Amino acid sequence: MVSLLKRSTSGTGNPEYFVRYVTIGAIVVAVDLAVFQALIFAHVYLPVTTATAFVAASIVHFTMNKLWTFRVKGAPRPYQIGAYVTVLLASFLVTQLVVEVAVLGFHLVPIGAKVLALFVQLPVSFFGHRYFTFRHGRELAA
Repeated sequence: MVSLLKRSTSGTGNPEYFVRYVTIGAIVVAVDLAVFQALIFAHVYLPVTTATAFVAASIVHFTMNKLWTFRVKGAPRPYQIGAYVTVLLASFLVTQLVVEVAVLGFHLVPIGAKVLALFVQLPVSFFGHRYFTFRHGRELAA
């Protein structure tokens, strides 16, 4: 993983980049789980709960990574938005599948299934955003 972080030419491959990415990840997980749990308590239909929490967390994730981790100035470029949505949809499908299978198939409590899904979709999200969504942002920041 360290070698992957060192590939960047814009200074985002240093330990500061990693700390920022992990910090944002923790904030995003907190937002995701808080929204998810609040909607579960409100007895919202499980797929709607999962989707709403995922979208809320994704908005925070995109904004913080764009402005803080990758320090991309200005409005998102159409490519960046398209790439983000593509990775987001792949991550969402993985999340939705894991939550549904874990709750309906293995009878996990919904919050436990959601935590499991976060770990399962993490590699999809991380590598997708690192090499697809924000790749051009790092080049622009250089």
